Amino acid sequence: MGKPQVRHPTGGGSSPKCFVLIRRDARPPMPWMWEVHRQGRPDTCWRAVRGYRSAEDAWETGQAALVRLGLRHGPEPDGE
Repeated sequence: MGKPQVRHPTGGGSSPKCFVLIRRDARPPMPWMWEVHRQGRPDTCWRAVRGYRSAEDAWETGQAALVRLGLRHGPEPDGE
């Protein structure tokens, strides 16, 4: 038997570098939106379907989306 092979979702050997961008894109009371972009590409990959009251709320939700999409690991459990 050979070595176990790891398959990455992008097929390129590693996850793409992605980041969250926060925009004030709507009218109050919920004007803040998050978008996920891939480094080096101008288009949006994913975006929020609803607005958020603050940039901080949009940021936290966007970061959680990166984890759900498998583009970033979640926080380590406490005590390990």
